[in-house]
Amino acid sequence: MRNWWIEQYYNSALLKLIYNAFINRTIREKRLIVVSLLLLSGYLVSNQTLIPVYDYYQHEKKRAEAAENLYLKLYNNAHLVAQPQHQQDSLQARNSLELRNSVTTTLRRIGLTPEVISREGQNQLRLSFSNIPYEKVAAWFTELNKADVRIDNAQIQSVSPGIVNINLVLD
Repeated sequence: MRNWWIEQYYNSALLKLIYNAFINRTIREKRLIVVSLLLLSGYLVSNQTLIPVYDYYQHEKKRAEAAENLYLKLYNNAHLVAQPQHQQDSLQARNSLELRNSVTTTLRRIGLTPEVISREGQNQLRLSFSNIPYEKVAAWFTELNKADVRIDNAQIQSVSPGIVNINLVLD
């Protein structure tokens, strides 16, 4: 590597000019140039590597806080999703077609599309979703509660931060 630099020096008029201009400076000027070059290189390193990494860290920190707040909201409102037995009796007695209409209406409001939607028994629907944002799931659960749809069985699996797979049986 050193030989390459030496060859570049001997073959380049510009490098010779810069080197000779540096050599002909006083010690004080040489120190000032070296310190200036070190500061410039430090600035470039921080501007090109450290600042983008810090910005990404801040973005992910805000995203994690938002996900935690949604989780707490869902946790605190779990009683609305899994209603006590005496309230379940007051839910509408509907067949699977009426239930399907209610579910598809709530899905459209939130902007979700299930991979699988099938009839399960007389009055139940089975739905499956893959790789959907958890924020949409929480909003959809709220819509289901408003439509008096009961979640009979739910399996939620985290795929990545904020993304889940979900299998549901609705009644």
